Amino acid sequence: MSPLPHSTKAFLYQSGLDRIRDGFRAATASLEQSRNASNEAHARYVDSGEDDSEYDEDGCLIHSTAHALRSAGEEADYALLAVREAFIMASFHYWERWARTATGLTAPGDRFDKVRTACAQLYPVSDALGTLNCLNNLLKHGSAHSARKLAGIRVDHFRMRPSCFLHDRREHWALGIGDRHVEEAFEIVRASGPQYADSGPVADK
Repeated sequence: MSPLPHSTKAFLYQSGLDRIRDGFRAATASLEQSRNASNEAHARYVDSGEDDSEYDEDGCLIHSTAHALRSAGEEADYALLAVREAFIMASFHYWERWARTATGLTAPGDRFDKVRTACAQLYPVSDALGTLNCLNNLLKHGSAHSARKLAGIRVDHFRMRPSCFLHDRREHWALGIGDRHVEEAFEIVRASGPQYADSGPVADK
């Protein structure tokens, strides 16, 4: 069986990433619409001066339209964050699967650095791919080591940088992943494989 032409490989790689990107944009557009509708409804309700809050005999809130509308907006925000993180991991794993197939480095012991180096002998690889790998590891494993490493490279990924609190002596952090970080991940992956403009693999040039 003859190998695929480079132009076909570029089409398969780039169009596959396009589908992931389009899925992300569709998912976030729907969630943002839901969040905005909830927030606007909450603002209108508060401005109306109405308050149908109900409390039990212990003073605990058991019903409130304002609370329900506010919670709906907050839940949409949490869902947006989860979607962003999921698509960042999906984009990195898309590159990883492609690179491992292209290089034949499919063994568990073939780590990221080895795969990236081998892939760079075939196709362009973005200088930012290592940062994306670090972010993927943090999202996947949630380790303090990954958090510290990423914070040293891209502090803009955090709402709260890794820090140790005396009350439990554990390291805590809070990621602040926005749409721009996901779009950036797509562009890193796009630049790390077969390109439409290339005449062929790097090694053939």
